[in-house]
Amino acid sequence: SFASQMVAATVTASMYFAGHLSGDIYELGLRAGEGPLRAIATAVYYALPNLSRVNFRPQATYSVDTPIADLLASGGYAIGYTTIMLALAVVFLPLVRYRPRVLFGLAFFLVNIALVLQVLPYGNFMMADRYTYVASIGFFLAMAVIGTTLAEKGVWIRKGLAISLAAYVGALGVLTWQRCAVWNDSVTLWDDVLARHPGVWSAWDNRGSARA
Repeated sequence: SFASQMVAATVTASMYFAGHLSGDIYELGLRAGEGPLRAIATAVYYALPNLSRVNFRPQATYSVDTPIADLLASGGYAIGYTTIMLALAVVFLPLVRYRPRVLFGLAFFLVNIALVLQVLPYGNFMMADRYTYVASIGFFLAMAVIGTTLAEKGVWIRKGLAISLAAYVGALGVLTWQRCAVWNDSVTLWDDVLARHPGVWSAWDNRGSARA
């Protein structure tokens, strides 16, 4: 129909302009300094295709020699990006019939995690991992639906999911064991915070109170 052709043309044109403007979006984020705008600009930069990397029209127009390393790097980027997009399409398109639950879970996660990450700033507070517990409900709901759907495709996929889950749980166990030394007492905890973020005045205050 005419509408489907218009949608295809609009999406194609949008991706073309977005792909050529992704570098400018990244530069805008850098000039914005630290904050949510920079994080959003960086995410958009990596999500959109950077078509300027595969644009050799000026070199061809003015007969400028292009180093083979640049051609290989640009070709590798194009092939890698296309492969990732095709892989995501193969994985997620079969999940269309489960879309309400997956979308609800991801939306629930993003809305709740936005407050924790101060993407929507509403005050001065110190972030903690426990603030992600409620948001994680939506994330794990979406992952459960996706995992269940993929597990129905064959025994090898089920085995791969089981191995990945076991590796994930094992990695969490190792990281938890490593953090136990940091949480030995209040002094070791705030020493670790200051080693990572020496400019946090409240951490200095809390360490001083712990040593008192």
